[in-house]
Order: sequence, then C-alpha cells, then structure tokens
Amino acid sequence: MGTLNTEWEQFDDYAKKVLISPQIEQGINFLVQQVSMRPKTRAKEHSHENQTEIFIGLKNSGYFLIDGEKKKITEGESLRVEPKVKHTVGNDGDQDFEFLAIKLDYEK
Repeated sequence: MGTLNTEWEQFDDYAKKVLISPQIEQGINFLVQQVSMRPKTRAKEHSHENQTEIFIGLKNSGYFLIDGEKKKITEGESLRVEPKVKHTVGNDGDQDFEFLAIKLDYEK
C-alpha cells in the first residue's frame, strides 16, 4: 500500500496533499489526494490522455466544468471524469471547498 503524506503543497488558488502515493495495487495505478480550493478561484482547464478522475465532496461546495457543463458538488456527492474530457474545478463560495481526487491510471 502507498504512503501517507501529511504535508500540504501550496499553489495560488488551492492546496493539496497526497493521501496515498502513486502506486500499482493489483494492477491498478492510482493516486488519492485531498484538495482545498480557496474561495472565488478556479483551476486551469485540462484533460488527461488515459487518466480517469473521481471527485468526492468533503466540505462546503464547489463546481466542476466538464466539457463546458457546470456541475455543482457538495459534501458527500461525487462525480467522475473520463479520459480526454476537458474539465476544471472552481469555488464560487466564500469558504474553502475541500474534496478528494482519486486518479485511476495516474499520469504525472
């Protein structure tokens, strides 16, 4: 099993920490991160060639733009983004939006 990292990596609009490091477990390459988006921010739009991402809301609410469609997500809700699909995450609220990012077929 991967290692636990308690250090937050800081960026302009968000912070993240790796909960389970990149690894191959029973043939599946995956990474699990906890992410905290600052209020009134949005990440850069991007896509992944082979990576599928599953997002699970932990605290407060935010949104994802998936192929231009806005989807709100709150605590306990989840959504999945398939490979090659353009997406971004944003926080239009007044408090940090926290979520888990589970990355299958992880690409650096």
